[in-house]
Amino acid sequence: MVRDKDGTHFEVLMGGSYFIASLALVLDEVVRRYTKNAPAPDGILVAVPHRHQLAFHVIRDMGVAPSLHIMARFAAVGFEESPGALSPSVFWWHEGSFTPVATQDSAGLHIKLTQEAMDLTARLAGG
Repeated sequence: MVRDKDGTHFEVLMGGSYFIASLALVLDEVVRRYTKNAPAPDGILVAVPHRHQLAFHVIRDMGVAPSLHIMARFAAVGFEESPGALSPSVFWWHEGSFTPVATQDSAGLHIKLTQEAMDLTARLAGG
């Protein structure tokens, strides 16, 4: 688990296998197995910076916003510094689909939310 000083966190699976990142294809099962919780109906943030790593954050509350920022930095660094690079982006896994929502590069953090993601954020914020 990666945890920031403000309490923001996300889970990371990593290992020597070239296929760790492919666990994103069965993300709901991964969440059940490694967190002992069912995935939330609002989806999961997921990053696969390189073939040996899968990072995820189950969306349950407004902790999703800071987690998105930290995961974007994490994915960018992993993508740049590791062999077998896959993606510097963070994706929103919802209803079986992956939608890119954030990436970070030398120019800074770029967040692109779909209308559905913006609606979710507003709902979680109580608005």
